[in-house]
Amino acid sequence: MAISVSISVPMAGTIVVTAGGAIYYSGVAGFLDLRLSFLLLTLLLLVYLGCELFRLYSADSRRFFINPAFLCSVMTLGLFYGITNSLYYLPDSINIASVGVKPLFVTESMVKLEFMAIIAAAGMWIGYWSKTSQKIIDSNYAQRMIKNYFTNDAELKDGAIVFLVGVGLLSRLVQLYIGIYGYSGSYVNFIGAAAYSQYFMLGGYLGKIALIVIALQYYAKTPSLKTRSWFYFILFIELFFGGFLTGFKKLVLAPFIIILLSQYSRTGRASIIWFLFIVISINVAYPVIERFRAIRNSMETNFPSTSLIDITQIMFFPTEEQISKASYDEQEDDAPVYLRVMARTSMVGIGSLGVDFYDQHDSMPEGSPEVLTEVFLSPLYSWIPRFIWSGKTLQNIGLWYTQVVMGLKYSFSSTAMGMITYLYIGGGYLVVLFGFIFIGIMQRIAFGITQPWKTCAGSLVAMSTVVMISSIAELNMDALIVLLVRMMPIVIFLQSIIYKHNRVIISDDEIKHGVANDE
Repeated sequence: MAISVSISVPMAGTIVVTAGGAIYYSGVAGFLDLRLSFLLLTLLLLVYLGCELFRLYSADSRRFFINPAFLCSVMTLGLFYGITNSLYYLPDSINIASVGVKPLFVTESMVKLEFMAIIAAAGMWIGYWSKTSQKIIDSNYAQRMIKNYFTNDAELKDGAIVFLVGVGLLSRLVQLYIGIYGYSGSYVNFIGAAAYSQYFMLGGYLGKIALIVIALQYYAKTPSLKTRSWFYFILFIELFFGGFLTGFKKLVLAPFIIILLSQYSRTGRASIIWFLFIVISINVAYPVIERFRAIRNSMETNFPSTSLIDITQIMFFPTEEQISKASYDEQEDDAPVYLRVMARTSMVGIGSLGVDFYDQHDSMPEGSPEVLTEVFLSPLYSWIPRFIWSGKTLQNIGLWYTQVVMGLKYSFSSTAMGMITYLYIGGGYLVVLFGFIFIGIMQRIAFGITQPWKTCAGSLVAMSTVVMISSIAELNMDALIVLLVRMMPIVIFLQSIIYKHNRVIISDDEIKHGVANDE
């Protein structure tokens, strides 16, 4: 007779953290080689994530691949702190030094950060399955929202796409005009526009909302000629303005990822063609944007950051003089694209610098971020304008990390330290644990309320917010909370006005008796 043993989520988290702690402290004490400790912690993290994902699939497989807990486990913890660690164990025949990774180089801080990734994973899953998250989903307010907006599919209103595309495109053009758009923007212009730039950035985000809306419409039913035309037009706009023109490689991939997830959200299937486009876009974006960045950095203050035509010319059709002044040689870097992608995706090396910096200081030096203060004030940062609150933070922690932690005093580049490092600087292991418990709770609430397998409106809200609480490796907690507090209400309001909802009135008694509960 077979005996089935089920371990609770808190118990599984406790076991894996205890095992991780034993491996980490054995490495620190010298009982294990640091490289071996790092490898064992990486494998422990990946096995633990795999077990919890199996638990999730067994409990609820509906639209499993867009569940934020799945996406965070794979896209953040599993990728940035797991799979990419293989860089440090590649054979000598592969020149990983060419992408800035030191071969055979594992520090105590890297091992410690990997241990904290296990703590973060345990916290996320404990938060996701907590009674708190379920109670919020079952609350009267949440159930009314589900019944009114996310239970029955609604038709898209006439003019909704025109509005979203128009506002998104106009906002991006304004950002270009004032010189604060993407990698092309200048630091001086960013500081000068700090009081109002966030509103134009919010407006620009409506372009991505437009792509989500039209992709959901495209896959909800057989698309009309009008829908097809809008679909490909918006895809082009997002590739050009929302991708290449920003100067950020991952944003070139974003439109194809959005379409892929939108298709899966509505149909439960994903076309291989969009996977192929993602791979192709990676290979196209890297050489184009790396060359553009080299030219932009070489021109410094002379770069035409306010000219759409000049930026486009430099991006796609640079002159020989521009390339030579940037000392850019397409044949100089022989590292394959996959190796460069892995190096840019790995957070352990760069994040460990912040861990080491924190451990070496009894108190953080003046000018360092006050993490807990900024986290607790972040809901206020979301809505109080800078012209009212002049002392509001500039969110330039990435610049501090570059100049102070990394020691590049004269660099104005912003470096992402990673969510886990940021939380650790805020107060150690417990802050990491509770930070990810909060993230897990938010993931369960977002997915449980929007129910993206049911309606376009639910898919829109899920697609617009789930990614924010899934792809969090390079975010800081205060930035994540700002995004959640600001964007979730905006997207929920947007879906309420762009879809023709037929509101349903339900009583508290119906809710108590489970009428509004998910089928």
